[in-house]
Amino acid sequence: GSHWAGRVPLFDTRMVDMSNDTESRIVLVDLISRASELAEFRSSVYARWLRRHVNVIVIGRSIGPVAAFNHHGRAIMFDVQAGKHLDLHAVAAILVHEVTHARIAAGTPSSVGDSTEARIRIERRCAREELDFLTNVDPSHPLVAWRRATLSSSNASDVVWTDSGHVMRRRTYRRLRELGLPRWMARQFAR
Repeated sequence: GSHWAGRVPLFDTRMVDMSNDTESRIVLVDLISRASELAEFRSSVYARWLRRHVNVIVIGRSIGPVAAFNHHGRAIMFDVQAGKHLDLHAVAAILVHEVTHARIAAGTPSSVGDSTEARIRIERRCAREELDFLTNVDPSHPLVAWRRATLSSSNASDVVWTDSGHVMRRRTYRRLRELGLPRWMARQFAR
C-alpha cells in the first residue's frame, strides 16, 4: 500500500515532512504526487525505479538545491519552497532526474562516484534522462533550453556543483534569465 499523502497508489514510498511551512508542504506534496503520476504515465520505468531504489521523499528547508538524492538513506530530498516556485512539469523532471540518481547509485559501488569525472558522467546521464522526459512532456518548457545548454557545455562546472559553485550559480541564473525563465524559477534552479 501507499504511504503517500496524495493519490499515488503505485508507489510504496513515504514522504516525511521536516518543515514547519504547512501551506508550502501541502502544495509540494500535491505537486510531487501529480508529478509522479505524470512520470509513470510517460514511462513505467520511472515508477519501477522509484519503488526499487527510493525509500523516502523528505520535504525540508534549505537543503541546497531544489532537490537531491541521498544514496545513504535512499532518500530524495525536496526543498519545501520548491512548491512555491516550480510548475508540475519542472517538479516531474526533477523527480525523474533524482530517481535516475537513485537507480545509478543502486548499481554502482559508492567509491566509483568519488572522482570528478565519474560525478560529471553520472550527472550528465541524469540530466539527459530529465531532458528526454521533459522534451516528451512539454518541449516548449523553458527548462528544456536550459538543460540542452548545460549538456552541450564542455565546462564541467555547468554540470556538477563544485567548490566554486557560487560563481557557477550566478552564471546559471543569468543563462536561465536569458532563456526566458521568470526570476523566481531561475533562482530556484541556480541555488
